[in-house]
Amino acid sequence: MVMKLKRRYIIYQSAFFLISIIISMLISMDSTSELMLYAWISNITFFCGIYYIYKIKNNLMDYSIIFLVFLFLFCNGQVFLYSLGTKIDDLLIFKICTINEILDAEKYFCFSIQMFIVGEIALIKGENIKINEISYKISTIYMESMELVGIIMICISIIPFLLVLFNNLRVSIHLGYAALYSANDNASLFSGMLYITKMFIPGIIMIMYVKRENRIILRLLIIIICLIALLFIISGNRGEGLSLVVMLIIFYNTFIKKYYKKNMLIIAILVVFILLSIPVFASFRLLQNRSFSDFTSVITEVLCSDTNPIVSAISELGYTMHPWILTQRIVPLSKNYAYGESYIASVLMLIPRIFLGGHSFASKAALDIWLQSTLNMPYGPGYSLFAETYYNFGWYFGILASFVLGAFFSKMFNVTSKNREHAIIKRLLALIFLYNSLILARFPFHSTVRNLVYLGVIPYLGILILANKDSYFNIKGSVKSFMKNENEP
Repeated sequence: MVMKLKRRYIIYQSAFFLISIIISMLISMDSTSELMLYAWISNITFFCGIYYIYKIKNNLMDYSIIFLVFLFLFCNGQVFLYSLGTKIDDLLIFKICTINEILDAEKYFCFSIQMFIVGEIALIKGENIKINEISYKISTIYMESMELVGIIMICISIIPFLLVLFNNLRVSIHLGYAALYSANDNASLFSGMLYITKMFIPGIIMIMYVKRENRIILRLLIIIICLIALLFIISGNRGEGLSLVVMLIIFYNTFIKKYYKKNMLIIAILVVFILLSIPVFASFRLLQNRSFSDFTSVITEVLCSDTNPIVSAISELGYTMHPWILTQRIVPLSKNYAYGESYIASVLMLIPRIFLGGHSFASKAALDIWLQSTLNMPYGPGYSLFAETYYNFGWYFGILASFVLGAFFSKMFNVTSKNREHAIIKRLLALIFLYNSLILARFPFHSTVRNLVYLGVIPYLGILILANKDSYFNIKGSVKSFMKNENEP
């Protein structure tokens, strides 16, 4: 059944892809009408992709669906709103870019998202009905190993995490969110700590899973995560806070209690509340010396604005098309295509500098910083997965590279194992990877590689080694005993 659905979608989408190409070659119309056409081709592709993933997985909150929603809104949110009739004056991308630039970006996105979804569905797997993540209990030894790995990650990261968080709060509240990117003391003091802080939330997630049957500890950890999400949002880091809330919702649905139809209303209300909060905090984070009265004033201003706050929220998310347009202004006019250089550098960045004589590959992989430096911008413009495919391979091969990206993320979100205990652990680590990937849909690929290795592969190996340490040492002892007996006369 799963294979039939996958085959059917791939055939339909491939035909739709070819039709889209034919349309682009044969139909001649003005730029505004053409933009609307490609916007709706993208919309149809997106909703069909969600539908087929749902049919295959039978889970509306599947990791692949959640990531696809974020990717679509980040890379195409403002054009999506335009296709629904939102006024151009309410969309920032139309104020700072020409209609032809936006059209080029939309064409590239339209073809890329089609290839991405085909790659995603090609490697997706149906739900494993033999494993119920909620009722299935992994053995004590694996639970203890996961708990120890989680505690180690928390202990390593808690001090840097809190230092960075409260420093960001202090700077953001008193000087405004933009000051986080211009405060040199902040950059020099905390740059070495930034990645270590990434271990804190995954450590808590592991402890949450281990203690999920202890309602008191579980609720305490949920409160802690909600508080951290709120502090993220207050400091201006809306993406991180939003990702944390989404991760918590999915964790509960996957490992604690499935949501049923009566719960979906609550989830829908929560989603609307989150969307309404995005433009509020977007305005609030720009203020200096903020106070509670400022916050209430911003709420009133946003809710009383002529612009629908949900439209404002999607517009805020959908600004990631801009880095693609900026990249096209430079590549290949001033800089040749990189031909995969940033992806190679992303992998090589895993090698510690000490083994490379202090050399770092970050300059080749951190394309958001490259773009900011090249254009001499006072702020970080961000980046996106599709901007990076264009940067490396140009128009046509970049679109084809999106198929590989789709297959990669599908594989990461659908990791499995014949061993049931390993499958559950991988499912939890895949959720951690999803949490870190939601916001990284709008950043270069090197962060995805680092998160996969440092927050996925290494913790997984640590759990396996700790769970099987007795067998490991017994093997060593057996080898020593065998060698000793062999050497005896």
